[in-house]
Amino acid sequence: MDVYVPFDVENRSPPPFDSLYFYFNRDCVKIEQSCNGLLLCSAFHNCDLEYYVFNPTTKQLAFIPPVPGGHIYRFMALAFHRTHCVHYKVVCVRALEPRENMFQIRVYSSDTGRWKVCVESFSAPRPIFSDPVYWNGAFYWLPYDSDRDDVYFKLDVEQLQTLPVPEGLVDDDELMQFGESRGHLHLISSPEDEKKSLIVYEMLMDRSGWFVKYRVQLDELKCAFPEMYNQYCHNFEVVDVVRGKEEEEDTFLVLIIDGTMMIRYRHRKSVSSYKCTYGLDIKAQNFEVEYGSK
Repeated sequence: MDVYVPFDVENRSPPPFDSLYFYFNRDCVKIEQSCNGLLLCSAFHNCDLEYYVFNPTTKQLAFIPPVPGGHIYRFMALAFHRTHCVHYKVVCVRALEPRENMFQIRVYSSDTGRWKVCVESFSAPRPIFSDPVYWNGAFYWLPYDSDRDDVYFKLDVEQLQTLPVPEGLVDDDELMQFGESRGHLHLISSPEDEKKSLIVYEMLMDRSGWFVKYRVQLDELKCAFPEMYNQYCHNFEVVDVVRGKEEEEDTFLVLIIDGTMMIRYRHRKSVSSYKCTYGLDIKAQNFEVEYGSK
């Protein structure tokens, strides 16, 4: 079940819709991805998996025709930007054979209403197509191997290109979150040798590499919420890093602790808190402490 949680606790906006069933008339509707105001959704109809693009503001719904060649999808994601990509596109990475690491990339454009083969075939490890993010005119995936460059798909030239992994990142580090906020691409890791901290990497705009944007020490947060850690590992997940509109001080992290409590971990502010409940009995709290910047 999808849950709507507004990050602005002083001016909470209502959810844009109560249920997607009214618009889709399908069972098991799932939000696969959001991209600059549009939603990529999937739903089953007559045992077939269908994809749609939904505008929650205008309530317009567009059906995406099936990908020619079969439904062995490894990756399906939406690209949209009001200035750089005004006609939304859906990118599909499909397996050419069920048990082989050979793939093909096709792109659907709302402008033409058709699928186009962009990369006929390429070889890659299966796990690389996870946590897709659209940023700066391209699709990126969560880094897979710290010993090799990653790949990304650049939409304007419709090509796969290589991307360096963050310097200092090792395979034993746990990758906590990968996403975009206000034009910034972030990767958050929990170092193997420093479990009570987080490193927030940011990608350079020219894609030439990563730099450390924040080092987040979690000791004070752990004192307030000891359930963050158990005997063997941490017991929280990083949902997002949200950049402020103008001031760096407005940046905050969003964490879920113990699967029940949502925390807004704010940048360079005094300690304060609030509690409220959103669907599924998820409690939200605002816990503001200072964390380091580099």
